[in-house]
Amino acid sequence: MCSLYLNIGIVKEEFSWQKLWLGVLKLFALIIGIGALALAFTLLPVYLTEIGFPIPDEWTEMFNMLGLVGIVITSAVTYGKEALITISDIFKGGLEQYE
Repeated sequence: MCSLYLNIGIVKEEFSWQKLWLGVLKLFALIIGIGALALAFTLLPVYLTEIGFPIPDEWTEMFNMLGLVGIVITSAVTYGKEALITISDIFKGGLEQYE
């Protein structure tokens, strides 16, 4: 949303449905990717147990929790940083990189 405002309101680019659609597709790709990683973290201990490498339940719970927290923190920090840079550019008027 901040990028739309920056591009249209400040940089004075024309609104592009294609850019909006690409942003929505990136969001869905992120959601699907996070879901796939979460599924992999959940199923890996089950698979390892099935092939003969038993993992205690406590470790499985810890592994799942650490994996999911890592995914959430990584994506939140990455996209939060990007959003803060965009908001900072809006307030400072730092448009040199967009010209």
